[in-house]
Order: sequence, then structure tokens, then C-alpha cells
Amino acid sequence: MAVHWENVMIVDRPIDEIWAILVDLFNTPRLPGGSMALRQTSPGPMALGSTFEGRRIVLGVETRIRERVIEWDPPNVMAASIETKAFGAIERITLVAGADGTTCTDVIDGELRMPLKMIEPLLEPFLRRQRRAQMRQTKELLEGGFQ
Repeated sequence: MAVHWENVMIVDRPIDEIWAILVDLFNTPRLPGGSMALRQTSPGPMALGSTFEGRRIVLGVETRIRERVIEWDPPNVMAASIETKAFGAIERITLVAGADGTTCTDVIDGELRMPLKMIEPLLEPFLRRQRRAQMRQTKELLEGGFQ
């Protein structure tokens, strides 16, 4: 069973400001999502093909994470492949400027690995609720003047 989560939020903030916050690695541990740290391991500025390593909390356990940018279209789209011992996923963030603010769409397609795969039907609803809560918290931070 593969996981597919899609969350949409409208943030009352300009698209360029949201993009700048999301791609600044300094903000990684400051944003909801469980990432404790993320550092770029490839040379040059962040772009298509850039690679990263870091640490993330997954189900209450710290795990190492590797990411690679697979789609890059500032300030509208960024997608990354994400690999940990517990799961593999593709996360795609799309930003669209509009009259009411910036529409932010976050899509995650992934798969849990053993032994978590065995209990995926039990974990999936919990993880989905957790991701929705993280998106609400992110919206609040972004609209609250996150710098």
C-alpha cells in the first residue's frame, strides 16, 4: 500500500516571501515537520540535483534522512526525493500567487519500509492527521510574521 497525502492551505503572505522561508535551510528545524537539521551536501546554490543530509523525528524516533531536489522552478515548485530507513517518498510543494494570498499545495507520495510496512494500516491515519496538523502550524507561523 502506497501513501498519498495532499494538503492545501492559503497563506496570507506573498509568494516570494514564502518561497524564501521554505528554501532557507536555517528554517528547517524551525518549521513543523520533524526535521531537526538539514545540510546541503552538494556544491553550489540550491538547484535541481542538489543533495542534502539531516536528521528527522519519525514516529518519535530520530533517524537520518537523505534528500535530492528532483524538480526546481522558483518560486512556484520544488520537489525532493526523501530516503530514510523507515520510508521513501517524493514531496512536491507548489506555490501559486492569488488575490487571497498564496496557495500552498504539499503532496507526498511514499512507502513505508519493513517493519513499519506491516502496521501501515494502523499508522497511516495517524501520520495523515499529524501531517495536516503540521500544515496548520506552518500556516500559522508563515502568517504570524515568520522571519
